[in-house]
Amino acid sequence: MGKYLIGGIKLEFTPLFSNYFAKNLPAYQADFAGDADHSIVVNLTDQPPVPQGKPSQILLNRRIYVCDGHETIVTLDDATQTIRHVIETDPKYKRTTLYLNSTVSTDFAELEYIWTGILFFEIALLHGMTALHASALMIQQSAILFSAPSGTGKSTQANLWRNAYPDAITINDDKPLLRPTNQGILVVGTPWSGKDIVNTNIEVPLRAIVFLEQASQNSVLELSARDQVKHMLRNTYRPRDADLAERNLALIDEIVGHTRVILYRCTKDDSAVTTLHQALF
Repeated sequence: MGKYLIGGIKLEFTPLFSNYFAKNLPAYQADFAGDADHSIVVNLTDQPPVPQGKPSQILLNRRIYVCDGHETIVTLDDATQTIRHVIETDPKYKRTTLYLNSTVSTDFAELEYIWTGILFFEIALLHGMTALHASALMIQQSAILFSAPSGTGKSTQANLWRNAYPDAITINDDKPLLRPTNQGILVVGTPWSGKDIVNTNIEVPLRAIVFLEQASQNSVLELSARDQVKHMLRNTYRPRDADLAERNLALIDEIVGHTRVILYRCTKDDSAVTTLHQALF
């Protein structure tokens, strides 16, 4: 299996499909000594394995089986009840296996990219990092994160800044990791970065998290601590597992306590860059 160092996590992983990984995964390759912290294995099969007996929990189209700390999640097709995929994890995600049903879908590359990303974000929570739905840019040696629901203008604002600052580096264009440290919050690049697959294997100090709303004029609004947490929760990956959810909330509390989190109502032109730069630098 391939060996990768992503945000300090030693990961063994060999994707079945190159569509989303060929260009960017090699940047994270690392020939580390000893065992990996975690491994993610992907199998394509016409018979995904399902545990015997009754599931421990049923959540909509998911059947969850738990035995001796090992968990198996079986996801069914809503219409046909056919198995779409199966995920097996052992305690602490030491080894995670994703089984894709070869008889159900055709875009296996996209499914692999999405689900291995979700699994890695859960692993990252075990290492004190959380993923935020945002476009993260390094500007003048620090990171600005633009976050908003899809269609609000996150990509538009990021592109305006790239045009204004050609030396800007995209750390991750969709889901950067945030890691609190004794020296502040770091923004961490990963190979899972949305449909455009734009990311860089770097770690950069965080300057600000900017939540966006479209407007006819530019205005920067400071948020209360409560609203900061609310916006973060809306845009972070929210795990189903209770322990991981608790870790995620603790990380959000730490992040908002040590960085500037604002709401930016903005236009879609160059003036949006000027106004925000004056507020942040």
